[in-house]
Amino acid sequence: MNPLGWDNYLNPNQEVQRRREACGNSFKGQRERIRDLARALSPKTAVCMGAGHLNDIPIGDLIAGGSSVFLADWMRGVQQEAFLREVVQNVDGRFKCAICKNPENPREYCPNFSLPDNMPARREEDHCGNFMHSGGFFPLCANFQWGLFPRFLESDVTQGRAGHFAQRVAKAIMNARTPREVFKRACREARDCGRARDFLPVHDHSADLITSSMLVSQFDHEPYRYMSLLLAEKFGEQTIMEKAPVLTPLMQKLRDDLFGTQVEGHCREMARLLKPGGRVYFSVETFHKSGESGTWFPIILARQALAIIEAHFDYDFDALPADKLKEKIKILDGESMVECYVLAPKRPDADSKYSEE
Repeated sequence: MNPLGWDNYLNPNQEVQRRREACGNSFKGQRERIRDLARALSPKTAVCMGAGHLNDIPIGDLIAGGSSVFLADWMRGVQQEAFLREVVQNVDGRFKCAICKNPENPREYCPNFSLPDNMPARREEDHCGNFMHSGGFFPLCANFQWGLFPRFLESDVTQGRAGHFAQRVAKAIMNARTPREVFKRACREARDCGRARDFLPVHDHSADLITSSMLVSQFDHEPYRYMSLLLAEKFGEQTIMEKAPVLTPLMQKLRDDLFGTQVEGHCREMARLLKPGGRVYFSVETFHKSGESGTWFPIILARQALAIIEAHFDYDFDALPADKLKEKIKILDGESMVECYVLAPKRPDADSKYSEE
C-alpha cells in the first residue's frame, strides 16, 4: 500500500474548487462584518485564517485601508488566484485598484506602483500612473508585480496539530492489521498531536485583526476524512461497514478528540498573534438544515468550540451591532445558522487556562 500523502491530499481538485467558489455569495454577510470591523480598528496587520477563495475576506478593503495582510490556508494556490480576481474591480467601466488606494505601503503590494503625474486623476480613477488593463477576462493590471504583501502562508492554522495527526495516522494504517487497531492508535495520536508547535511565520502579538470565519466547522471533517479515505483503501469499505458496531464508539471518540485538539491549537495560535487591544472576528455554524430532510439540527461541536474559545479570549459585544451577530445563510442545497463574535485578548486577571502555562 502506498497511501496518498497529506500534502498531496491538500492540493485542491476541481470539485473542491467548484464547491468553494459556488459558496461565494453565501458569505457576503461575513465579508461585510469583517469590513465594518476593519474600518473601526484600522488594523496595521491583519491575519486571515483559512482564507481560501477569499469568499468572506474583504481583501480590497483591507489593502486600501493600509493593512499588511497575511492570508493563511492549507489549500495550495487558491489564495493567489482569488487575490488576482479581487485586487482590481471594474465598476461601471472604471477600474479601481485596491493597491493604488493604499495610503501606507502600496509598493509593498506592487513594486510597480507609481504616482500619476496628475494627482487628481488618481483620486478620480482609483489607480496609479502605471495601471494598464491586461485585456483578460478579469480586470487585472498588466504591470502588476508581486510584492512583499499579501503574504501567502500555505500553513496549518492549528499549530500543526492537523498535519501531525494526518502524517502519523497514515503510517499507523500502513502497519495495522485491523481497522480497530487503527482507531485505537488514532485516538492516541489525536492526544499526542497536541504537542505540535508549528507556528505561523508571523511575530508574536503583532496582529491588530485576526479573522476565523466559518473555519472551525471544517475541523470536524479534516483530517478525519483523510484518515477514512486511507482506511477504506487499506481494508475496503465493506469490511469497515461490517465492523461498524465495534468501530462506531471509537469513531465518535476520535472525531470529538480530534476536533477539540484542533480548536485548542487554533485558539492558542490566535492568542499568540493577537496584539493587546486587537480583535478576532470569529464565526461558526451552530445549526444546519439539509435540503432533503428540511429539519434543523444543532451542531453540537460548535458549543464545544465556544467553550474552548472562552478559555482564551473575552467577548466584545460592542464592536459590531447586535443585529449583525446572527445570520441564516444558504450553502449549496442546505441552510445554516451562523453566529458571529468579536473576541478580545483575555484579561491577565481572568481565569485563563492559556495564561497558566
